[in-house]
Amino acid sequence: MPQIGSVDARFRLESHDHTGAYITSLPYRNLQGEWMLNDAGCQLRGEIPYRGFSNVTQANFYPAKHEVWLFDNKYSTTDPIFAGPVWDVTASSSSGTINFSSQDALSYLAKRRLRVSKNYNTMSPPDMMADLISYVVAQYSTNIAADVQQYGTGTDSQSFLSADRNKINDLLAALSTLRDKTDYYFRTLNGVHRLQLYGGQLKSRFATALLEYGGRLDGYSLQINAQTICNLYDAIGQSGLISSASDTAKQTEYGQLYCDADLVDQSISTSLAATAAAALKDIKSAKVLPSIVTRKLTPMVDFDFGSQFQIVVDDGWAQVNQTIRAIGWQLTIGQGDKTTTVIYSKDNEGVV
Repeated sequence: MPQIGSVDARFRLESHDHTGAYITSLPYRNLQGEWMLNDAGCQLRGEIPYRGFSNVTQANFYPAKHEVWLFDNKYSTTDPIFAGPVWDVTASSSSGTINFSSQDALSYLAKRRLRVSKNYNTMSPPDMMADLISYVVAQYSTNIAADVQQYGTGTDSQSFLSADRNKINDLLAALSTLRDKTDYYFRTLNGVHRLQLYGGQLKSRFATALLEYGGRLDGYSLQINAQTICNLYDAIGQSGLISSASDTAKQTEYGQLYCDADLVDQSISTSLAATAAAALKDIKSAKVLPSIVTRKLTPMVDFDFGSQFQIVVDDGWAQVNQTIRAIGWQLTIGQGDKTTTVIYSKDNEGVV
């Protein structure tokens, strides 16, 4: 474990207050965290030794009062790869360490409620989400902001009542599903937790990379889920209008598999047919869900949310040759700052 002030340490862990102000550097062991796109589950946990470290005190590190910021110096010396409040700690006399658990800035928004009514008329969903962040900052003086990075093509209208006292994170999740959908995640830049909003779909800043088992792909877990297969699909529109979509090749391969009809708010047969065909495309085959393990790539340095990988596995029964889109990862930082990364995806969903 690198000690405080070590010149060759790749990672460093710091304590900050709610305003983002630096408090102290922290020793650490066994750090592990998850980063997920469009999800409130981003978290970091690990161990902090407290014996022999005079700066590890309750005044400098305490649940709900302080945040932990984790830096990867290969990514940036000024912007952390994780930052958010500490919510739980357990100190142990046997180990002389504090086990801590923290979440990113989105967890603040689970404890912020909309206490006024909001009426959004013909606005893009990312702009609605950004307005909610502005409301939170004005009401609670929270060290967060929003950046609308890319617009989708659609607008919508939504109303929320103050009497409902909705959690802000629940409203963000709901708004993100409208129209072209909105990809979002927090990133701490220049000391401020900034919600990155991408109307439509986040585009990767990295080129598609080849990961082959036995090369840069060190391990894998391969789940194939056939429960969602449907190769005969009905979409039911207005006034009893029905449009069906089928795939005869997949019916030969899997047998005829029918799924529940969906109600669609459409009254034009051509539009309904297009909706049915688009829905069938994503469900006509078994879902191949690889989780991939690499010790050669690290997040935000070698890839990021939305990055695509060509996965090649030729290992007996396990055969994979497909492109996936990263929606998250687990990063483990072990002794000597050695890293192991598990990359998460949803089949080929979102691949372009």
